[in-house]
Amino acid sequence: MSTITAIDEARQQYHKGNHEAAERMCRDIVAAAPENHGAHHILGLIAFKNGDANSAIASLQEAITLDETNPLYHNHLGATYGALKQFDQARQSLETAISLDADLAEAQFNLGNVLRALKQNDAAAEAFSRAVEIDEKYHEAHFNLGNLRLEQGQLVDAIGHLERAVEAKPDYGKAHRKLIRPLQDYAEQLVHIGDPSAGARTYGRLGVALQAIGKNEDAIKVYRHALQLDDQQAEIHVNLGVAQKCHGELEESIASFHRAIELLPDCLSATSNMGRSLSALGEHEQGQACYQRSLELDGDHVSTHFARACSWLQTGDFRRGWPEYEWRWQHAGYSPDYPLPQWKGEDLNGTTLLVRTEQGLGDNIQFIRYAKLLQQRGARVVVECHGPLLRLFEECTAVDAVIARNEEAPNCDLYVNLLSVPGILQTSIDAVPAEVPYIEPDATLIHSWQERLKQVDKFKIGVAWRAKPTEDGKLDVTRYRSFPLAAMAPLAALPHVQLVNLQQRDGLEQIASLPEGFNLLELGPEVDGDSGAFMDTAAILKSLDLVICCDSAVGHLAGAVGAPTWLVLPFWPDWRWTFGRDDNAWYPGHQLFRQPKPGDWDGVFANMATKLSQHTKSS
Repeated sequence: MSTITAIDEARQQYHKGNHEAAERMCRDIVAAAPENHGAHHILGLIAFKNGDANSAIASLQEAITLDETNPLYHNHLGATYGALKQFDQARQSLETAISLDADLAEAQFNLGNVLRALKQNDAAAEAFSRAVEIDEKYHEAHFNLGNLRLEQGQLVDAIGHLERAVEAKPDYGKAHRKLIRPLQDYAEQLVHIGDPSAGARTYGRLGVALQAIGKNEDAIKVYRHALQLDDQQAEIHVNLGVAQKCHGELEESIASFHRAIELLPDCLSATSNMGRSLSALGEHEQGQACYQRSLELDGDHVSTHFARACSWLQTGDFRRGWPEYEWRWQHAGYSPDYPLPQWKGEDLNGTTLLVRTEQGLGDNIQFIRYAKLLQQRGARVVVECHGPLLRLFEECTAVDAVIARNEEAPNCDLYVNLLSVPGILQTSIDAVPAEVPYIEPDATLIHSWQERLKQVDKFKIGVAWRAKPTEDGKLDVTRYRSFPLAAMAPLAALPHVQLVNLQQRDGLEQIASLPEGFNLLELGPEVDGDSGAFMDTAAILKSLDLVICCDSAVGHLAGAVGAPTWLVLPFWPDWRWTFGRDDNAWYPGHQLFRQPKPGDWDGVFANMATKLSQHTKSS
């Protein structure tokens, strides 16, 4: 491999986050070609990431000695000096970077941080302003400039930059939180000077900030206060409706959306969101009418297409649902493309097919069943998945090879995204491939856990109550899928029952506050340790009498290994659990327990305790 090719590969590995590999490659490059400034630069960046600032400075200075005209080298050296609070050296390096490239926004941003640390606020503001002038979506620069303007008493300008920060990065929670007090102050000022309409609009913006950080109740109060000042603001009615919908106030949300449409008949966001609320109430025909109206207003409205797909799938209309579900890629905001020809249903005999997993771990566990159908069509099936699923998917007999996400695929002919396969194969609600188990846990682990758990002379129920939080803190759906562990008290109180903890990491803090007498068996930190992610859990599931869990990866895994499962669902569940039935086409061993009304977990577990008493007596 030539030096140029090697440094390009090292740079790619660094940007992928494979820092150990990048460092090894760069050290090999430097050993063979000490004058390679790019390798010294990457070594400096890696040292900085590893917290070794002195080594970072040495490597970056060496890169600059070899090529003093590269502004990036000076910029990164300046940032490193800044992290060490060596501000004079940092300023000198950053000003050199800017002299070499005045349009290097990152150098302007770093210089602004240094100048602010030196209490030179006017100069810092100028540097931040230059950064956002170069890159108007530089959210960190907008945020820092907004903070600085607040300190300088320039309230309106500060709010403007903080709002531009969240426009550039909608999930920028730090900026949303910073906006709350300035927006409240500004709204109060506007009302005080006699401009209630402007005050209402500003309170509406405050509601958006509160809602963005998950404070729906507070947002609802603020929206209502805004509408008391001016009831003619359609956008505020829409935002109130969205907050109410997320808070489980579905009928109230529909009233808010209706009011928005009265004020603005072609209000797309009101019409689309009203469709979601109606679907959540089980009024799917009315919901579909709203989606149709929304698409008449904008035929390419992504979130409406996605909502319509989920509604069709939830009601079992797979014929229309699967094609529409392909809009999920635009809804998620990233591309489904891969540098191979995409499989669209043609003959697979003799081909090697790369199956790319997507979405959450539970989604992948649910749909990996399709590997068997692809193999039956003559394909050699290679599955690309996230790290936690590697070991588990090796236990799927229909999977020929498993590789990690972003690992180079071994000579594949075609690729397909996993959740596109049901649509390509034209899966109907009456022909779901539901043969279980399709994941076989390790026999040695099953025997080990059966031996350990047979010492428990009660009806053993594995429990998991918390779904893994999503990365989007704005509308974290796991908060609605998850239930509090303490809600299971009616089950824990049954004398013939032993609850066994299947929960890992998220939600474990709830154990410490359980009421007295709530007996939960802990299996220890070794679960899914040396054996690999999900491996012990899969074996434990096969060693229990019953599993009771929320809509999470554990629920999907229980279904995949064929464990009898009672799945606890919110009033408005995900599409895959269909609508209005207590069984499920995807998992024959699942019985579904749904909230009778939004937020009512007590009703679910009271019903479950009654059934469990009957179930165990008849067993």
